[in-house]
Formats: sequence, C-alpha cells, structure tokens
Amino acid sequence: MGMEKKAALTSIGVVVCYMGKLPEWFPLWVRSCCENATIDFLLYTDQELEGLPDNIITHRMTLNRLQKRFSQILGFACSLEAPYKLCDYKVLYGEAFQEDLKDYDFWGHCDLDMVFGDLRKFITEDILKTYDRIFEVGHLSLYRNCSRINRLYREEGALFPWHKVFREKNYCGFDEHTGMTRICEINQVRTYRKVVCADIDPHYRAFYMMDEDSVNGEMAVKNYTHQIFVWDQGKTWQICLDESGRLQQREVSYIHFMRKFPVSMETCLTQRRYCITYKEFIP
Repeated sequence: MGMEKKAALTSIGVVVCYMGKLPEWFPLWVRSCCENATIDFLLYTDQELEGLPDNIITHRMTLNRLQKRFSQILGFACSLEAPYKLCDYKVLYGEAFQEDLKDYDFWGHCDLDMVFGDLRKFITEDILKTYDRIFEVGHLSLYRNCSRINRLYREEGALFPWHKVFREKNYCGFDEHTGMTRICEINQVRTYRKVVCADIDPHYRAFYMMDEDSVNGEMAVKNYTHQIFVWDQGKTWQICLDESGRLQQREVSYIHFMRKFPVSMETCLTQRRYCITYKEFIP
C-alpha cells in the first residue's frame, strides 16, 4: 500500500463498489488514479483484475456478499437487488469496510465514470485539517474516519430516514441532497463544498462546469458555448473560447462524464493527453 511515501500527508482511501463488466473507459480511470499516487483507491468488484498500480487495492466481492455485510452493519435485512442501489450505500462504506480503512485519516467514495486530475491540489492539507466532510456529490466525497462521522447517516435531518432508505429497492439519493447533505447541515458538520470539476449532464449536449461555491445564488464557475475538457499527464483542464474569442484554460479537479462514449482506447492510453467532448474521447 506504500504508506511510507504518504507519511507527511493526511491519508485518504477512496472506496468504489462496482459489480459486473467494467466500463470501456476503465483503463483511463486507472491511469488517472495512478497519477494520484498519494491517494489509495479500494475497489470491491466481482471481476478478476490484474496489473493495476499499487494504489488501487482490489477486493473480490459479490453483490450478495455486500448485501449481507450491509445488513450486518444495519441490524436488519437491507434491500440491494441491483448494483445501482449501491449509490445509497456509499454512506455506509466507512463502517462496512472499516477493517480495510482503519489506517486512513479520511475515507471516501467515487464512481468509475470519471477521470481524475491533480486531486491534492484541490483537496489541500489545510482543507483536510479543517473539515470533516469534503464535497457533497456522489461521484466524489470524503469523510473523516472517526466513529461519529462514520455513523452520521443515522442522525436526524434526512428527507427519508436511513432505516427506510435501506429497505427501499429504488435509489433515494441518500448519498447526496436528500440524505447526507441535509444531515450535515442540521448537525453542523464542518463541510467543504467547493468542488471545481467538469460535470456533464447526460440530458444535454453541452458540458458544464459545476462549482458548489455559489455567489448570490449563482454558480461561481463560468461556462462557455465553446468548451472542451482535457486530461493531460495527470491534470484536467477546461479549455474554452471566451466572449472575446480568446482561448482560455482553467485547471479542474476531475471530469465526470455520466454517459457512454466511443473510446479510441489504445490511442488514448498511449498519448500524454486526450480531449473529452460531448460525444467522444479524442486522442
């Protein structure tokens, strides 16, 4: 796991649970994890995987075994009939995988439909020392690894109480706005909300930038009619034409694409950079 090289930094272990065939762009996700060598990614999957970088730690797990583990934590038989329901269970990872996470200062959860930039540039040591929850989105959130924070999902404040969410077969958004965000607000959990990332709404053709640090009710990040996003040797960028027609670029923490793209995988993996447009990956 290489904990020695991370001794000077607050340690972070990010959990992913993914059942079934891995997406076509999985090697690009792996490559972006590799560039974030001071963060570990714990991948629980029913797939056989080899040749991954040292900071991706795999655990063989089936959906049925996950259901049994979650039920044991919750104290009742929970509902987990389909992998998509796992989104609600992200908030349990701190308890459910505590044996694997015990050596980390923070644990988190993320998705696979994303590529990371330089995460430590956006999740600084000052932020990690000051806040107990970092970001409020399902595709990447971090929690301080302590008993109170690991059991936050049981506190008052959620739109749907936890014991009902985990008996419901449909996704309830408990990892985000209906659950943990409301719980953290009501219980005054120190939360860092400013997530500067490229988030792609699958219902629209255009990409847009998402930044939770809003000003007067408006998003602080500016979007442009003509913009693309680029992964370049471990960094992710917004590149656009501004109102004057000048080329501008801004570094972002990651790109979350939430849709299926055709991927020139071999070409993308051998190039130092590639673009992600609204319809494809371009070497």
